[in-house]
Amino acid sequence: MYALSSVDEEARLSALRRYDILDTPSEERFDRVARLVKRWFEVPIALISFLDAHREWFKSQIGLGEDELPREVAFCEHVVQKQSTMVVEDTTQDPRFVDNPLVAESPGVRFYAGAPLATPDGHCLGAVCVLDTEPRTSAPEDLDVLRDSADIVADELEFRATCQKLEERTRQAESLSEALTKAEESERRRLSQLLHDDLQQVLHSARMRVEGLRENLSFSDEESACAVQIEEQLHEATEIARTLSTQFAPPFGDSSLRDAIDWLAMKMEEIHDLSVSVQARGPVNISEEVLRTLLFRLVRELLFNIVKHAGTDEARVLLVEGADALRVVVEDEGKGFDPAEEVQGGFGLANIRERIELMGGTVRIHSTPGEGTRIVMEVPHAGEG
Repeated sequence: MYALSSVDEEARLSALRRYDILDTPSEERFDRVARLVKRWFEVPIALISFLDAHREWFKSQIGLGEDELPREVAFCEHVVQKQSTMVVEDTTQDPRFVDNPLVAESPGVRFYAGAPLATPDGHCLGAVCVLDTEPRTSAPEDLDVLRDSADIVADELEFRATCQKLEERTRQAESLSEALTKAEESERRRLSQLLHDDLQQVLHSARMRVEGLRENLSFSDEESACAVQIEEQLHEATEIARTLSTQFAPPFGDSSLRDAIDWLAMKMEEIHDLSVSVQARGPVNISEEVLRTLLFRLVRELLFNIVKHAGTDEARVLLVEGADALRVVVEDEGKGFDPAEEVQGGFGLANIRERIELMGGTVRIHSTPGEGTRIVMEVPHAGEG
């Protein structure tokens, strides 16, 4: 059991708020404890209570039929103030409770036993308690069971709070990932537009002017050869800019993931001589822009890795939409690699893996040196109706 400090009501209520337990639905982890102590004591009423500023609220209750009571009638009040297990064998003989409505009226409580719910920082938030309509005594081992039950509830409370913190951090990470992805895509669009609309046009214009000068002016053989070399370099620079523009551009708008990957396949063959076969099973309708963009970028990154490392001119992309998941497969029959050394570059497979996992998905790598590579990415996804 956690050690209890002196009662500081303001700090105690602040601790209670931090656990965010009040007015929450019933949970089996707590109901199970209430059932066990009820069965052990063979009583009609078992409660897991939390003492709020003006009320006693029950996270779990069996046999009482109320979710909360005014604090002034709460037996739990005395447990919190004493910060120790309290037993009242006959409430009609105890001046503290003889006029309590729970005693004088329904349900006619005659016996009460409660053990404090303590937090790691020493605050008593409430009690695990049992009530009977007949006076009775309790053996020491019975009270040990009650205290152990309170410790279990306290541990469950801590576990619940930890899970809530992890869930909140996961939500924050997902939100950050989404914001980062949108920012990256915005920058990619800007760079793509710069490469396509500005740099490529300047390079093409320069090349045409050099070509015009060579055709319309009398150049020596040496000057003509130099002009041809400049033209070739400008052409090469234009192709590099075009390739970079393709890498940066996320060609979505209103297009579907399938349409975007078809476009990517066309560009990969046009620019890199990589023949990409694209197949889809199901409609592959993805309305979530962030998920759609990540999947596209995953495929693009893997296709560029095939160009750079696989030593093959063919690749396959398969899109499969199931009832609750979408699977994307990219495979080739090239050189393969050791899966323990994931191929990096560009956006990075490890980075994509991390972001897909944040969305509850998985990335699986199957590769054997000399036999090719198959990479399977799967994310939870309910297709559009």
